[in-house]
Amino acid sequence: MDWLVGLLQSVFSNLVADAIFALLVAAGIAILKLKNHWLASPLLYGLAALMFITVSASAIRVQTKLPRTSVFLTPANAGSVIHGWYDKFGYGVRKLGSTEIDPNSIFTFEITPRSGTKYSVSQRASPSGFLLIGSGLALSEPSGEQLRQLSPERQRELIHQLRIELLRMTMMFSNLELPLDRVRIQREVPLLDSLTENVFMDHARAVEGAMILVKEIIRTNLEDKSIRITIR
Repeated sequence: MDWLVGLLQSVFSNLVADAIFALLVAAGIAILKLKNHWLASPLLYGLAALMFITVSASAIRVQTKLPRTSVFLTPANAGSVIHGWYDKFGYGVRKLGSTEIDPNSIFTFEITPRSGTKYSVSQRASPSGFLLIGSGLALSEPSGEQLRQLSPERQRELIHQLRIELLRMTMMFSNLELPLDRVRIQREVPLLDSLTENVFMDHARAVEGAMILVKEIIRTNLEDKSIRITIR
């Protein structure tokens, strides 16, 4: 309620100052009116215009000081709110069946951002207070063949580099072992009161960026451009 007290104090102080100024001007106009001075009528119209501007300015001040409402994710509204956020940004959103990614999910969306690096957003049924944002990379057959032709030491170095980079970005991962044919990364996000649109999108962009990095590291080591992105 501190914001309300501050708002009332600000509005009241401004209204008092404006009222005192208006009374002084009105008193001056009344004196001129009694003396039939030619300035009385123009000043009267000017006072009316000033009062209109004052009221309008006060309304604007009140509006700018009101706290902005934020939409928070909850286990009950997560699906519809997240879908709305992505629609606003113009991202591609496709609802997947529960068995396509995780059978233990309330909903799963496949997201196609502007980078083209797809990822999924899902809400676990149990516990329902968590979101999973994940992406997967599958090596094409030519890429897998090139990888198998690398020396065992070179392959281990590649796996180690990928693990270090993903740990640095606080990503969970799976399938990062030899033989490497696919990689799955994800981040678990709790549905807390602080999970606003900006916070959620930061998590999603982090997963997207991590998968782009994984893709480029493998591409650099294999010199292969045929790697495809999946979310499985």
